[in-house]
Amino acid sequence: MARIVERFNGTVRDETNDRYGDNYLQATAVIDAMVTQYNDVRLHAALGYIEPREARFGDLGLRRQVRAERLAVARELRRAKNQALLAA
Repeated sequence: MARIVERFNGTVRDETNDRYGDNYLQATAVIDAMVTQYNDVRLHAALGYIEPREARFGDLGLRRQVRAERLAVARELRRAKNQALLAA
């Protein structure tokens, strides 16, 4: 548990650059916004680049399938673009 708290404190320091505001209410708002962003928006490598909330409550199989399809399309677009650059 102590490592989790230490990691959280390190993340807060890194993400906020040690700027929490001028008072307790501002600091609370900054940390609340950071926690929301971390849990709802930020992609986590350990979860396969999926948001934690999606991994826990969403349809993980469908999400991974959609992601794989998007990666395949992007890969094909890059391949076509590179071939066009080589041909020019």
